[in-house]
Amino acid sequence: MTLRTNRGFTLIEVLLVAVIIGFVAAIATPSFVNSLKGQRLRQATRTVMSCGRYARTMSVSRQQSMNLILTIGSGHVAVEEGPAPRRSAEAIYTRDQVEALSNDAPHKLSPLDEPPPAKAPAEPLPSRSLARDLEGVKVKSLSIHDGLQTEEGVVRITYKSNGTCPPYEVVLADEDGTESVILVDFLGDATHEEK
Repeated sequence: MTLRTNRGFTLIEVLLVAVIIGFVAAIATPSFVNSLKGQRLRQATRTVMSCGRYARTMSVSRQQSMNLILTIGSGHVAVEEGPAPRRSAEAIYTRDQVEALSNDAPHKLSPLDEPPPAKAPAEPLPSRSLARDLEGVKVKSLSIHDGLQTEEGVVRITYKSNGTCPPYEVVLADEDGTESVILVDFLGDATHEEK
């Protein structure tokens, strides 16, 4: 007698493995999809908080105001430079020079009191702006704690050159209606919570 060995799978074994794989996939798919949706909202929250930190950092390092721009009803977030700071006469001249220039009586400045010679214009610093689109998430509303509440349009939040901003609250929402609330205080520190 000869001994025969079968090397392969029977049709029943292959079907049984296919049914088990299908069963596991049917159970795991909904939780995987929900995990991806939650990940989008968490990523959008981190993006908005990072843009706020960037605006604060750049305003302090450049000593110039920066604007955090949020488009309500869409997922667009941007940071751009604010207006250049004004230089007062006191920043350029001494107190005596300002008094001499502001007197109504004609007064000639002595050579020692003359204003410093104009310097060559400094090279302008490169623009420090950025823009991000939040994928699958929109900015639902924005509430600035000085009384302004907005549910549509473009809103600018100004970070001053000392890094402060008006306290505000941003509500982000994904396609399923899950919300994330970002609270930013006077010093620009942000916290968030999901609803």
